Amino acid sequence: MQNRMMNHQMGPEAIDDLLEGAAVACIATVNADGTPYVVPIHFVYSDGAVYFHGLPKGQKFGNLSSNPAVSLTVYDMKGLLVEGETPCDVNTEYRCAVITGRATVIDDPDKKRCALGLIVAKYMSDMSSVNIPDAMVDGTGVVKVEIDEIAGKYYP
Repeated sequence: MQNRMMNHQMGPEAIDDLLEGAAVACIATVNADGTPYVVPIHFVYSDGAVYFHGLPKGQKFGNLSSNPAVSLTVYDMKGLLVEGETPCDVNTEYRCAVITGRATVIDDPDKKRCALGLIVAKYMSDMSSVNIPDAMVDGTGVVKVEIDEIAGKYYP
C-alpha cells in the first residue's frame, strides 16, 4: 500500500455510509477454470451483509454454485483534483471499499421477498409499497454475501 494511503483508511462508519449510498458495486466470482469473472451489480447493504439479485441462471450464479468465494468493490469517484500543471499533478477524490466474503443463494421465499424489498426501497423508493408478485420472487435469484473482511480508503 502506498505510504500516503496509510493515512486515508476509512473507519467503519464511513464504510457503512459508502455502502448504504453507493448505487453500483462490482462483484468478482470465480470461473470453473479459476479465472475471475467481474460484473457490476445493484446491491443493498443491510445488517452487515450485502444482498443482490439477478436472473438465477448464467455465469455469475453458476460460479456461485460451485465456489461461494466473492469479492466486491464499491467506488464513489467525486472528481479530479488538479494540483499542478502536469498530468502527474492530477489526483482523484474518491471513496472505495473492498469486501471479501461468501455468497449464498437464498431459497426461502420470505427471505427473498425481504431482500428484494430492501433493494426496491433503495433504488425505487416510490414503489416500495407495491407488492412483488410471487412469480417474480420465485423467478428471481437473490444472493446474500456474508462479509469476511472489509477495508475502505479515501482521498483526500
